[in-house]
Amino acid sequence: SVAAMGCSSSRGSGQEPKYAVKQVATGNDYTVQARVVPTTVAAARRVAVILPGALYSSRISENTEFEYHLLDHGDYSFLDPIDFDADTFVKSAIEYCRAHNVAGVFGFDCFPSLLASIVNQSLGLHGPSFRSIFACVNKYYMRKLMSPDIAVTKLTPHSSPQCPANFPVVVKQTDTQFYVGTWIVHDTAEWDALIKKLQSRSLALLEQRQRFYFQWHETLCPAQQVEAKWQDVAMFHVEPYLEGLEHQIEVVVDNGQLLIADTGDIIKQGDILTLFVTPGSFEVPKDFAHGVAGQLRDMGYNNQAMDIEFIFTSNGPQLVEINSRYSYMGWHAFYETHCPNSPLKESPDLRNLSNRTLSCLGDHVPNFPSDKDEISKLAAMMYTNQTGAV
Repeated sequence: SVAAMGCSSSRGSGQEPKYAVKQVATGNDYTVQARVVPTTVAAARRVAVILPGALYSSRISENTEFEYHLLDHGDYSFLDPIDFDADTFVKSAIEYCRAHNVAGVFGFDCFPSLLASIVNQSLGLHGPSFRSIFACVNKYYMRKLMSPDIAVTKLTPHSSPQCPANFPVVVKQTDTQFYVGTWIVHDTAEWDALIKKLQSRSLALLEQRQRFYFQWHETLCPAQQVEAKWQDVAMFHVEPYLEGLEHQIEVVVDNGQLLIADTGDIIKQGDILTLFVTPGSFEVPKDFAHGVAGQLRDMGYNNQAMDIEFIFTSNGPQLVEINSRYSYMGWHAFYETHCPNSPLKESPDLRNLSNRTLSCLGDHVPNFPSDKDEISKLAAMMYTNQTGAV
């Protein structure tokens, strides 16, 4: 049997779990760390949060109208998602949610949202399909589906890959976000150093994740299997470096309806992202946004937000990538810690917790960040660990 213990998805984070352990028993020999956020609301709907980590877990308030079940595991790290037994975890999460009559499931970040989609689809809940989230977290297949005009090449580091003919290029790893798992490579020396670094990764763990992808495509969407055999599933790929000012459109798929929640400009110094400015300085290219979001919706992406990043070119908008989550960074820990002299009219909730909760339950999402002027949405600290002039 399995006992629910601990609560941390960032190994060595130093965060203390806030809520008491609830003991559970599932049918395998794997430990899922489950904690229940107390509520006094009678018959509160139960919502599971996949791999929230100690920090987010500690900031989910008690006595809301929902009963949150926080499902975590001490082996999971945001910085190294491959070094984690995703398959056993998600099977245990499915069993836990079924046994506890959970009505909705979500994850704050990209890879947790993928695991949540497996739980959702397996239990027939309201969230997005596995196939549609996979098309976001694995950027190789995102390119193949959403922007086939961009040349991408599978990268298998352990097979001594050939050096690109032209630089710069971008190398991306699956299951990651922000700068984790993304490398801008400028020359042969950087390429050789990166390949050596990637070759130091455990081949067994990479193959385990390939099997995980292949298995769940076979289980949930066999007609849309991405490869003929698991050994061919892409874990890394190479794509061109797209020059230009990046922009962002945040789209919420609300029971099939596409709603623009927010826009932003992504400001860089060289290759380093330093500032996220919202709202964006551009007129929304609605045909482009509808095409990208609509294609994902048609693949089963429902009741969740997506972050579409793009640049403007002479031929129109060009997709950079899609992330299966809100991009919005305005959560109260930043203000409490770094902005003591800048009082807020209203503290923002935790990474759009309210919207995420309502979406995963299939409820209408009434609130968007762009509707209010009460909170500043400055991400400079998040990316640079510095405040002040940029």
